[in-house]
Order: sequence, then structure tokens, then C-alpha cells
Amino acid sequence: LNSTLNVSEIYGLVLNIVSLDLTPDVSALFMIDSQNHLRLQVHRGLDDSKVKDVAVKLGRGLIGRVADTQTPISISESSRKWHLDYMPDLDSVMAVPVRVGEKLLGVLMVGKRASHAYGYENLRFLEALGSQAAISIQNAWLYRQTKEWASLDALTGIYNYRYFSERLDSEWSRSLR
Repeated sequence: LNSTLNVSEIYGLVLNIVSLDLTPDVSALFMIDSQNHLRLQVHRGLDDSKVKDVAVKLGRGLIGRVADTQTPISISESSRKWHLDYMPDLDSVMAVPVRVGEKLLGVLMVGKRASHAYGYENLRFLEALGSQAAISIQNAWLYRQTKEWASLDALTGIYNYRYFSERLDSEWSRSLR
């Protein structure tokens, strides 16, 4: 996960790791947005037409409850209480908060159609992966922010000499090709 500073790549890597180790029928990563909703960023096993622009409020449903309480949840049998319109019927579901310290970044969830598909060890693995993903995501955000600050004047918000110099070199090289 620490091999890239591209947030989108990190999201994909997280679900790749989940798919290899837990072989879920469904996996999804929700991240907190500026309105304090959980937005689906990346998924596997969901119908794209049903999940377009999915936003979950904190405290609502399984994903919202995990985010609100910041505690993992594991369900071994089907429960109508946790049914979500955009999810297929799943009998085994695990969801963990993706956080750095006390700061919640999102929720990582996996599910299988089979009952009792996941055990305690699987939940601990998913928690560890969620923690590692949170650190990688935060590092990528901080890198992007630092790079932006290095190019912008703090007082005026316009690009500085360094940015123009790098951009000029880049454009000059491009024009010579």
C-alpha cells in the first residue's frame, strides 16, 4: 500500500488485497466527504448502475453505524436490519472503520453470500488492513497538499517562481520533441 502516493491506486490495492485474502462476493471502500457522508469510492461485486453516487449518512445502516461508532461489525447470518438497496443479499458481512488515530477517513466492508463465512481472525485481518490503508491514504493526501503548498504563494494563492520555472522546463522539453 505504501508503494504509491496516488489515492485512487491505494483504493484499488486495498480491494485487491481483500479479494486475495478473504475472497468476498462483495467488497467496498467508503470515504468521508466534505458533507460528512460516506461516499462509495471503489467496489467489487456491486451493480454499477445501483451504486452510482451512493452516499451513506453517519449512523444509518451498517456502514453508517460502523462510521458513527468507529467500531468493527461482523454479521454471520442474514439480517433484514442491515439490508441495503444497492447490496446483493449477503449472509456474512464485516465492516471496519478506516481511521488514523481518532480521525475517521472511511469504512471498509466485505461480504459473502454464505453464512458463517468469516471468523474472528478475518475481522482482525480486515481491521489491520483498514488501519494500514488509512495511513497510506493520509500520506497520499499530505503529499498532494505539500506539493501544492510548494507551488503556491501562501499570501496570494498564485503560483510561485518555482512552479513557473519547473513548468517552463517541462514545456521547453516537450517543444523540442
